[in-house]
Amino acid sequence: MIVDLTDAKRFLQIEEEMTEHDPLITSLIEAVHKRIQRECNCVFLPSGSSYPDDGKRYFIADDDILLVIKILVCEFFEGRGSGNIPSHVDFMLHPYKEHAIG
Repeated sequence: MIVDLTDAKRFLQIEEEMTEHDPLITSLIEAVHKRIQRECNCVFLPSGSSYPDDGKRYFIADDDILLVIKILVCEFFEGRGSGNIPSHVDFMLHPYKEHAIG
């Protein structure tokens, strides 16, 4: 995972010792990661990864992508998530999206 459980819990302000929500938070991290990859039509890799040579678009997940994942996990965990990507998060994803010309 690009964002680990400890980082997500810290962002959510949940103490590490409190583990009752860990399975939910872990599944949200994975779901959000997949969602932003579909949204951008690319694959985000952890820092230090090498790019496979298979024709897909790859990016190393920099701080902005890590923050996007944490924000969306927070939105969905706290029950405010409508399933849509908020405009401020979409703005952060914009540089990674494919844009049609013409």
